[in-house]
Amino acid sequence: MILSHEKKFICLKTRKVAGTSLEIVLSQLCGPRDILTLFGGRLNIVQEDEAQRLARSGRRAQNYEMPLSGYSLWQRLTGLPRRNPIRLYYEHMPAERLKDLTPPAVWSEYFKFSVIRNPFDFAVSNYHWYRKTGRTEQDFRSFLLGNDWAQTVNSRITEIDGEPVVDFMLRYEHLAEDLVTLSEHLNIDPALWSDFTGVRAKGSLRPKSSTTRDAFKDFPEGVAFVRDTCRTTFERYGYAPDPE
Repeated sequence: MILSHEKKFICLKTRKVAGTSLEIVLSQLCGPRDILTLFGGRLNIVQEDEAQRLARSGRRAQNYEMPLSGYSLWQRLTGLPRRNPIRLYYEHMPAERLKDLTPPAVWSEYFKFSVIRNPFDFAVSNYHWYRKTGRTEQDFRSFLLGNDWAQTVNSRITEIDGEPVVDFMLRYEHLAEDLVTLSEHLNIDPALWSDFTGVRAKGSLRPKSSTTRDAFKDFPEGVAFVRDTCRTTFERYGYAPDPE
């Protein structure tokens, strides 16, 4: 998640949409007062991603911890802010939580955006992320049908009470053209996005052979499940409700 006072924008970071690569590029626009949250994931990958951000923008994660004034006197006396600082802002922060921490004028005036992905393709990519990070040992069918919350995780990041809060939603499948549109909204040089193709954040956890078509082949109940669970996403962003 990025909250930039420098360029007056808020980037809500959704999952499995090249969000870390996007944040690395966006960090080049940020100033010393802006909030850049820590990258998550396995330690070696986090270190690589932070190194890329530092090399490209000269910035690390910053201003995401609770300020000293937010701790009680007892907490300060016990050294808690130094030993175990509280992360006030974090990577996949829901819009509702961020809004609570943001001055009303900033929330209403800053340009808010995020990234969406075809629900069928997201389901497959998200599953492989859970498998490779050791969070599940289930097969795809069992994971999909048994964890409906996982399919709607991004909606909970970008919506409040079921309504999207973003001013612009980039499409994962059309990032090149949508990044140019975003540059117009942010009034920045569209050439900045040429850097995006050179960023390789987090690495691929999904086997190249694992296609969306194959994952849903002979799996009609899975197709119906995604259609039903993500009905609003299909309607709102124009995705065809078919894994083909």
